Amino acid sequence: MVGWFLGAGASAASGISTGYAMIRDFKSQIFCHENNLSKREIDTVDPIWIERMDAYFRQSAILPPDGDPTEYAAAFEAVYPQPRHRRQYIEDAIAKGTPCFGHKVLAGLRHGSSLP
Repeated sequence: MVGWFLGAGASAASGISTGYAMIRDFKSQIFCHENNLSKREIDTVDPIWIERMDAYFRQSAILPPDGDPTEYAAAFEAVYPQPRHRRQYIEDAIAKGTPCFGHKVLAGLRHGSSLP
């Protein structure tokens, strides 16, 4: 029996956001909504804004603490309360991606083709 694990690196290499990047995006949307800001007003990669948002969430009870196993689901559901909207978000994210080398290797193994 052979096992193959592809993690967030496979998603990122395929152009699909990692779970961490999605959490950061969801948090920025919640932060903007809660503080009456436009997403254009903040820079989600600027360490100052990141700390400002993190401090906000540490002081509020809106989401579980950073690293909590339920953080991703809670943030996702806060931004997209309807399951169909969450499905659409994931479908749209996947549609933007392209298979990376790891995906191609897995497909080759599945179909019994030889690898380069």
